[in-house]
Order: sequence, then C-alpha cells, then structure tokens
Amino acid sequence: MNQKDFFNALFGAAPEDTRELIPRNVDLEFSLSLVTEVERRSPLSLAVKIILHSLWIERGHFIRSCLNDDDMLADFLWRSLPLYSGGGRELYRGEAVKRWIQGRVGFCWTDKLEIAEMFAKGYNALEPDGGVVLKTFCPKEAIISEPNNHSRWLGENEYTVDSRRCHTIEEICRYPAVKGNTV
Repeated sequence: MNQKDFFNALFGAAPEDTRELIPRNVDLEFSLSLVTEVERRSPLSLAVKIILHSLWIERGHFIRSCLNDDDMLADFLWRSLPLYSGGGRELYRGEAVKRWIQGRVGFCWTDKLEIAEMFAKGYNALEPDGGVVLKTFCPKEAIISEPNNHSRWLGENEYTVDSRRCHTIEEICRYPAVKGNTV
C-alpha cells in the first residue's frame, strides 16, 4: 500500500477501516505529506483523529525524527488528535539527556513513573550522556490528548503534551547510556 492509498482510505467514507493500513515505514516524504493533508482537510472528523492518534502512538518517534521541527509537529498534533478535556495533572517522561539539555523535550508523557524510568533507562538512554526522568505538573492547556486504548493496552498510559506550554519541568534522576544506543 502506498501513501496515496493510505490517505485516500483515511479521508474516505470509512476511516475506521484504515487502522491496519498504517504504514510500517515512516519517512520524510510520508511525514510531510501527512502534515500537508491534515492541514488541507481540517477540521477532521473524530474517526480520522482516532486513527491518527494510533499512528502517532505507534510511529510518532519516526515522524518527529523525520520532520525535525517540533513547532510544526506541535501544531499538527493539536489539529490531528482527539483533544484532551480533563484537568491538569502530574506527568513524567523518560528523555535523552542530550535532548533535555538542548530544550527539545518530547511530546509523549505518562502518569506512571515506572514507565518514564523504563524509557530513561532504555530507548532514550542515548550515548554518550544517557537518559533522564522528567516531571511536571502539566496544565490542562498543555495536554493535547489523553491515552488511547492502544496506549493503555501497552501499559504506557501516554499523554501527548505540548511542552512549550508547561511552566516548569524538573529533572528527577539520570541513568547511564545504553552501549550502542545512538538513535
């Protein structure tokens, strides 16, 4: 399935049938096309936003890496995900020390400290500096979307957060780099 077929199915009559069509490989061309299509077709139906939320949960890291523009990505996420309607809450993130120092904190946060620790010790424990657990009280205005069913099933309880709107983010602890982890 090519990206044109995916977009035609996603924005067609029955977007809920596209769940299994989410592309396995996400590249710059797909990521830019996705942002362009969402902008062009906004406002989106809730059914389309639910599919895009699954795409974000499963492929968000690759989309962010390909776009390499967090402001563009944040604007895209506000338009494309089902919007959060709860209150402010304490959230955690396992981040790479390098990105934390650069002020490039990611979008995926959790209310489970042990999940943030898992990412700080593993996937985001990049060489040479390692990983860091971050904590914030996130105002409701900064939370784009709450965990979807897939995120709950994974046990990650992933909230999508626009960290530009978080007032204070604090470092809880650091973990050493995982040898060979340079993503």
